[in-house]
Formats: sequence, structure tokens, C-alpha cells
Amino acid sequence: MSGVHVRAALSRLADRYLQNSESPSEPYTIETIIGFFEGIINSIPSDSPVYGIEDILYQIFSKLSNNNADGILYSRLSNLVSRLRTQEVLQNKASILQVLYSLSSLSETISELASSHPMNSLSEVQALPSLGPERTFSETTEARNTSKSIPVSERNSVYEWSSFSQKQPTPAEEKASHTEEISNSENYLKSATLFILQGVSTDLVSFHDGSADLSQQIPSHHILQIRSLCEIGLLYRQLKRFADYDGFQTSPSTLRLSESSSEEQTLALQSFRAFVSKELTQYLSLIASLESQLRTDNSTRSQTVSIRRCIVWTNKPRLKFRILSSIVDSYIKEKNKKKLIHIVARYSFHGDPIIHDLSKRVLMEITQPLHEMIENWVYKGELIDPFREFFVIESDDISHTHDRQGTGRIVWKGKYHLEKELIPSFLSSPLVEKIFLIGKCLNFARYGCDDSEWTQEHYSKFAKKLSYTDFQSLKLTIDMAYTQSTRHLVQLMEEKFHLSEHLNAIKKYILLGQGDFVTYLMESLGDSLEQPANTLFRHNLTTCLESAIRSSNASYEQGYVLKRLDARLLELSHGEVGWDVFTLEYKVDSPINVIITPYCSRQYLKMFNFLWRLKRIEFALSHSWRRSTLGARNIIRELDFVQPEWHFVSIHLAEMIHFICQLQYYILFEVIEISWEKLKEEMSKPNATLDTYIEAHHHYVTSITHKGLLGSARSRTEDSFLHQLHEILKTILSFHNTIEVLHSFSVSLYSRLKVNALISTESLEEEYVPIQEKLQHCSEEFQLRLKHFLYGLATQKDSEMRFLSVRLNFNEFYALQQKRI
Repeated sequence: MSGVHVRAALSRLADRYLQNSESPSEPYTIETIIGFFEGIINSIPSDSPVYGIEDILYQIFSKLSNNNADGILYSRLSNLVSRLRTQEVLQNKASILQVLYSLSSLSETISELASSHPMNSLSEVQALPSLGPERTFSETTEARNTSKSIPVSERNSVYEWSSFSQKQPTPAEEKASHTEEISNSENYLKSATLFILQGVSTDLVSFHDGSADLSQQIPSHHILQIRSLCEIGLLYRQLKRFADYDGFQTSPSTLRLSESSSEEQTLALQSFRAFVSKELTQYLSLIASLESQLRTDNSTRSQTVSIRRCIVWTNKPRLKFRILSSIVDSYIKEKNKKKLIHIVARYSFHGDPIIHDLSKRVLMEITQPLHEMIENWVYKGELIDPFREFFVIESDDISHTHDRQGTGRIVWKGKYHLEKELIPSFLSSPLVEKIFLIGKCLNFARYGCDDSEWTQEHYSKFAKKLSYTDFQSLKLTIDMAYTQSTRHLVQLMEEKFHLSEHLNAIKKYILLGQGDFVTYLMESLGDSLEQPANTLFRHNLTTCLESAIRSSNASYEQGYVLKRLDARLLELSHGEVGWDVFTLEYKVDSPINVIITPYCSRQYLKMFNFLWRLKRIEFALSHSWRRSTLGARNIIRELDFVQPEWHFVSIHLAEMIHFICQLQYYILFEVIEISWEKLKEEMSKPNATLDTYIEAHHHYVTSITHKGLLGSARSRTEDSFLHQLHEILKTILSFHNTIEVLHSFSVSLYSRLKVNALISTESLEEEYVPIQEKLQHCSEEFQLRLKHFLYGLATQKDSEMRFLSVRLNFNEFYALQQKRI
């Protein structure tokens, strides 16, 4: 800009001041004012303080906050400054922003700027006169118009200003005073910085719970720097309280400390507090270094340490404290205080390398107790978990566990269980299952199977320190320990406790698979069981059982098998006979009762009672068939009077024998034998575990019970099949009893005919007709119930039940009612 243009601009500016000024007390012309402005322009302050963009922004923001500016104005200003930063042509961006701020309505007055920037080119600097109260836009316009109407000669007249009469300091005095003030302020702030970094209140900063108040004595160009230091102090205070106390309790307004419950005092939390304490100790070492350097600077009058350098040197601890504070906040908000590892693990998946590395270090620290628990569990089979934070939990009370899991303290299922919420995210589900099974195998072998020697060998063979960083080693160790422990436990159950032999013995003696034993037992107990139940004694039944064992191939069984077989009576009811209350029992104890549980034993008891009843009916029908066959060859062929009835008996006996034989075949072969083969197949797998044995045996028992009892445990509709079958068996037994009456009548008639005794026709009719009617009624009821039973089977969804209906009615002898469509 040329000198002429500058002169014209200064003239307009001087005219503006003359219009807005108060009545001057001393005469000054417009030329004097223009000369004063030219002196200001030509002055170059050599040691004026250099302001950065951040300092100027803070001043602008502080003015905006005083003027109640909203968020939109903040956003617009930030956007403009960002655009200014990107301009490569401009060199002194901070100076440009300073000039724009000085020219804005938010800047200080010209007098304040002049006092804060001493000038060296003027010999004597005078302050501009005060303009008095601020005028409105209309007043200023009116004054400007008035000044235009006044002649130039009048405008150059004399003005009196009282402010120009005061004596001003020289530039050299003002520069020295300003430099000394800045130096003292800087030194004082640096001395207070050490306290601020530790969250200790001073006269400049007052710390409270979660906040800090800044004093107005802090120079404006240091506000942002002090705020940055206060952030570290606040984070330090929070982490220090977390590390020194037992826990946190949040409130709507502030974060307060309180004693946490014993359930929250986990080993992982204690490890995390130790890690935080270690980080705080390292941070204090940095503070001590800063303090030492500050003392050196004070003694040597050097400026090695500055507030900006303190911010730079504490930048890394600030980032660490932010991450740790975020972890602490997440832990406070988490309801389950045992999930600290889950919280930290989420940070390990962060893309920021600083967050990832720090969370990994934290995980290495807080997972040490977890890996120690895993070591004790997979090496010794012992659960050492004082705060119940491990994902394997010991049940408080297993007496209420389901029957299939057994009772007592030493059990396989029910004593320990997995808590899925406590499983760390870095452990996969298959790996956790293996860890769980290894510990259960060792614990069961030690306490259930009394095999502590092998557990000691296992510990000495696999003992190895586990850590979070060596995951591959952890996985390899778990796989090897899993294979070894599960294989040994299966061998232990087979070789030491003879599991397969016990299962086979149950199949032969409880499920009546040993035919000769069942026959001898039936013959030895037949007469006794016909008696009322209250007349039977257990020692008599035991004697018959031992006799049947000695008379059959059961005598070649091992002693540990035979001693578990016992005969007993069920609870007695009025009117019952021995057949209704007699049962066989196969006693099992630990550790076999883990597989053959009380639930399974009761299911075996149901099957035995049902099969025993079928054997009783078969035994009765065999006896009736012998009566009919032998009688037809001897006395019956000489008694024309009863031959038609015996022929009727023979026909219906064949129907009933066919029904009983096919039903027994279905249960013994289609149900039990097929399920038995599946059980052996599952148990013979190379990777079979004790859990495999338990599940396979439970499925075996459930299958034979459901199919053998015709689905009696499923629904009421299916339960009626067993009820119908019992009614059919009662009808067959009634038919058998009537045959015995017919046989007695036939023998009595044959005896009287042999001695040529007189026989009255009427008396014969009185005895014979009821027998005929009873036989006819039993046969009709049998056929009626059987048709209804077959129809129900034929309409079932279960294919095996439908196949049973086909076997019973293979030639469609029984015309079934067609199902309505």
C-alpha cells in the first residue's frame, strides 16, 4: 500500500476518533493524532511474546463463552481455523489470526494491546484518549454526518484530552517490566505443575471428585496447557483411589469409594490393582525426574523444562491413564464383578496399537490367577478358587441333583458345572470343555476311584507353567492331558471296576436274557409266589435265587457279579400275591453308580417287573398247553362230553401263546438286543470318555424303557397301551385259571366213569355250563381287547410299534376297524 493511501486511511481513522471522543481537555490537532498513528505503525516490537494458534483460540473461546455462544458458533470457528491451517501460501497463520482477533469486536481495546506490546521505534509513546461510553450505531452515524458538515479548518481546531497529559513509561522500562513479569509467571507455573500432575490442589488449581477448578490468576496463554496437565492429575487421582481402596460405588453425581463385598474381591481384580499401582509408580518416577530437572534449572538459571515440554513428556502416561480409566469405568458399570477379564479382553481387539498393547499387558497380569487355577485343575484335579471366579464351579448342594446324576458327594455330574458367563473370550468352547473334563477325570479318579497314585504321575508328567502369551503351548498341553486322562479313566472303569461285565449281568438277570436261569427261578418260585404276599419271607426267596444260580450257567459268573444279585419284595398291598411283589435287584455302588445311576436302576426295575409278568403268563400258558396236550392223549379222548370244550381251549391257547411269544420277541430282540448293540458300539469308540459312557447308557435305558413299555413314559395316550396290555394279560391269566377248573372237572368225570359211578346229567350241567361260559367270555374279551390294542399300535407314529402290530396280526386274522379319514 502506498504512502498516500496509508495517509488517507489514517486521516479517516483520526477523524473517527475525533467524532467519538469526549470533550478534550488539552488542544490536539488532527495532524497530531495522525502522527501518533504513524508512530504506532512504524514501531516494530522486537521481543513481543509469540502467541500460537491454540493460545489465540483459547482467548476467542473464552470470549465466546462469556457471550453465551452456542455450539454452532464453535463449530463454524473450528471449521474456519482448520481451513486456515491448510493454506500453504500463508506463512504466519498465527499472526494473521491475531490481527483478525484484534480487529474483531471480541478483542481488547487498543490501549490494552498497546500496553501488552512495547514498541522500541518511538521515543515516547502516549496512550490514546478514552472514548467514553460505547455508542450505538445511530449515534455514530449522526456524529459522522455532523463531522462531514463542519469545515476542514474547524475540524483542525484544538481539542483538549486529559489522558495525554499523563506521563508514560519509556519503551525500555516497559520491556524490562514485561519480561520480568513473564519470567516470574512461567517459573511459578512450572513449580505448580508437579503438584497438578499428581492431582494435588494448589492456589492455581483446585481438584475435586472428577473435576478441577482453574484460578483466574493463570495467564490466558497458559490456560490450555494447564487444562491438559489437569487431565493427567484427575486421571491419576481416580486410578490412585482405585488401586488403594477395595472397590468403587457409583452415584449420580460423583464417583465414591466404598468397601466392596467379598464376592467382588476376585484375584483378577487384585492383580489389576497391582498393575495399576505399578503404572502409577512408574509415573511417579517420571515426576521425580521432572522435579530434579526443575531444581537444576533453578540453580543454573537455564530453561530446560517448560510447561510445553512437561505436556510432551507426560503424553504417553496420559494415554495409558485414559485407557486404564476407561477399563475402570467399564468395570464399575458391570453388574457381574467377576467379568473383569471379559472387559479387558474387549480392548485387546481394538485397532489402535497403543490400546491393543496395553490391554495385552493388562491381560498378562490379570490372567495369571486364572492360569494358576487351570494348572491346579488340569494337573491335580483340584479346584482352588476362593472367590468363585473360575468358570468351573463346585455346586453348593448336590443332594437335589436330578436322579440320573446320582446322589452323594462323589459323583460325576452335579458336583461341578461350567459357568458360561465366566468363560474368557480367548478360550474356545471345545478347549473349555476339555479343561472341564480333564479336571473332572482327575478329581473322580482321586476321590471316586481311589487312584491317587496315577494323579501324582499325571502331575509330574504334564506340570508346566501356563500363560496368556503362549496360547499354543496351552492348547497343546490341554489336548495331551485330555487324551491321557479320559483314556485312563475309561480303562479304570473297565479293568478295575468291570463296568461292561456289570452291564452284561444286568442284561442277563434283570432283563431276563439268561433263559436257563429264568426257567429255574420260575420253577423254584412258582408255588411260593402263588401264596399271599404277606406270607412270604425274604430268606426263602433268597434260597430259591441261590438254587436257580447253582442250577444254571449263572454259577460260572464272577463272584463280584453274583454278590450284587439279590431278591426282594416290593411294598405290600392288600390282596396281592407273591407274583405281584417279587423282584430282582442288582446292587451297584461307587464309582459304578455314576453310570448305573439310581434313575437307571429304577428303570431296570420297571422292565424286570414287566418282563417277569410276561414270563409268568408264558409259564401259565405253557402249563395249560401241557394240560391240554397230555389230556388229549389220555383222559380227554375217552370223554366225549368235554372234548368240544378242550378243542375250544386248544384253539384259543394257540392265539394267546402266539401273542405272548411275539410280544416277548419284540421286547427281548427288537428292543433290548438292538439297543444293546448300539450301547456297545458307543462304548467301543477309541475317543470314548466317561461322559460318552454315561450318555450312551442313559440312552440305552431310556430306549428300552420307552419301547419295551410301549411308550408308557411319554403321554397319557401312549400310557393307555400299557394299561390295555395289563388288561389283556389279566384276561389270559383268567383263561388259564378257568382251564385249571376244566381240567379238574375232566379228571373228576374220568374218575367217576372209571368206577362206573352214577352221574346225574343235571349235576354235570350245573358244573360244566359255568366253565363253558367263563371260557367263552375270556376268549371273547381277549379278542376284543387285542383288536383294540392292535388298532392303537397300527395307528401310531412310531414305526417299531406299527411293526409290532404287523407281527401280532401278520395274517390279518383279527379284522381291525378301518381308520376314518
